[in-house]
Amino acid sequence: MILIGQDNWPVIVTRKIVHGLWNGPTISKTLLGWVVHGNVSSNLNSQYHSTFHVTDLQSFNDVKDDIDILQDLIKEQWNYDISGTKNLEIDSCLSENDKRCLKILDDTIKRVGNRYESGLLWKH
Repeated sequence: MILIGQDNWPVIVTRKIVHGLWNGPTISKTLLGWVVHGNVSSNLNSQYHSTFHVTDLQSFNDVKDDIDILQDLIKEQWNYDISGTKNLEIDSCLSENDKRCLKILDDTIKRVGNRYESGLLWKH
């Protein structure tokens, strides 16, 4: 998140607004890119949380239509959201010690009542 002071008002003044329903989210375009405004209703006991992440690397004076830019941002948001659900090959990122520890956990972990028990990583 970036906090911009009011002394830099030209970069935060809204140039264009796109909105839907009265109580739904609204987006506004500034010199820095698109900003999401609005209320996201949530239940404090809910296990689900909403996150907005928008990155616009396009130049403000680009000839690309605003709707095309918005579509690209929405596609990028979906890709960002599903990135945590893709099966990524993590073995290439792990050190030999990490791989050894994961194998120990896989081999020794067991459920005891409502708890889990595993072998001590530094003793194997």
